[in-house]
Amino acid sequence: MLRIAAAKEMLEEGKLPVQNICETIGYENVAFFRDVFKRHTGMTPAGYRSSFAPLRVGRGELLAGMRSND
Repeated sequence: MLRIAAAKEMLEEGKLPVQNICETIGYENVAFFRDVFKRHTGMTPAGYRSSFAPLRVGRGELLAGMRSND
């Protein structure tokens, strides 16, 4: 469980490829790591990372969708 916690932290904070994270936390086989990660979190490493991606909204775009037709 400690390895998965470390992987989650790396996925949340960095841009390291999943392969590198896998090796860093001590797994040699990335497919096995993905299976273990999904079993513990309910999502793949890539899916987990994307859930922490920053919201990218250009200036005024968020409000533009909320305006009524003038």
